[in-house]
Amino acid sequence: KALANSGIGIVIGAANGDIPSLASDPNAAAQWVNTNVLPYYPASNITLITVGNEVLTSGDQGLVSQLVPAIRNVQ
Repeated sequence: KALANSGIGIVIGAANGDIPSLASDPNAAAQWVNTNVLPYYPASNITLITVGNEVLTSGDQGLVSQLVPAIRNVQ
């Protein structure tokens, strides 16, 4: 909320640990958005939502395989 109405672009990210539930359950993804995005939008200029951090280079093939489904569900 500190950046609300500031005009500063904000990037919000789901953690790597969130990826399995975001990938497997569209309701979990909707809940994540409801909790982490909607309370701050549109007062905060959220320009981008990321899912995971350096997942492709993590070496965790299970996480890599869940990345695109997680992104689709968050979208």
